[in-house]
Amino acid sequence: MESFTNFIGTIELKNYAGIFYFLIIFLFLFGLVWLRTKSTHTLMSRLWRISHGKSECTDTEIKKILDNRSALMQFRFTTGIPIRLQSQIQPLIQWANKNREDIDDISRCGIFFDLEKPGLKERTIIEKALTILFLPALCFSLFIMLTFSTATALTDKALIKIKESENWILINNETAKRVEYFYLVTHDVVKKNDCENFDDKKNISLTKNDVKLICKVIKEKNEEDIDFIAQTVKEQKIFFPVFSIFFLIPTVLTAMLILKFLRSLTMEGRLRKLVTRPTEDFSI
Repeated sequence: MESFTNFIGTIELKNYAGIFYFLIIFLFLFGLVWLRTKSTHTLMSRLWRISHGKSECTDTEIKKILDNRSALMQFRFTTGIPIRLQSQIQPLIQWANKNREDIDDISRCGIFFDLEKPGLKERTIIEKALTILFLPALCFSLFIMLTFSTATALTDKALIKIKESENWILINNETAKRVEYFYLVTHDVVKKNDCENFDDKKNISLTKNDVKLICKVIKEKNEEDIDFIAQTVKEQKIFFPVFSIFFLIPTVLTAMLILKFLRSLTMEGRLRKLVTRPTEDFSI
């Protein structure tokens, strides 16, 4: 099957799959802690205990600093609010009480809440419009790549490219079809029967030579071609799950950022109502 080129290449990815999955799990756990705390303090403390043991620090001042840091990290991790200093926690709580907002509401706003003020970040209409346009576009692009890699990992067809026409196709021992733009555009399936009596009305979007090569594979069922397809599918199922995880993380993060932006707009609306709400007079 010399007219085709393997999409993945000749690297034996299966030899590295175990390392990939271990790294994914480690990066996920480390990423979760870092995203919640915005600090490597927890990881560094854990590494220090592993290398040095569980003995406590004997210096009073250093121990106090480390305890305060650990308490701050605990606040960040449990609330999801990356407060910079312990001294900022009390003003933040006072702001929340004054404006009838919950700590969770502040956390849900993410980067759109200014912890230094504290208060919502001021944004112009243009900034809001650009955010509304950019974030969904980025999330959609990442989702397309995630869908593509996941679908390729799950399919029992080999994703390969014809050298001469540079068309990408999904093929097994019975059928084949051209795919474009990460599966957003697909065409009619070429079957064994089409090789004998081809229907010109079919939308296959392949050259005559492409069809000839495909028919050679699905009609003759050469052992070399069958092995090539099987090996390609096997490698896809090793490589693309890892690829999917790498795209899943930024897709989820971008989607979360969109939600934080929408929640900040919701809070902005509540605060606006609070300011314009008339003062209630309970005097008799």
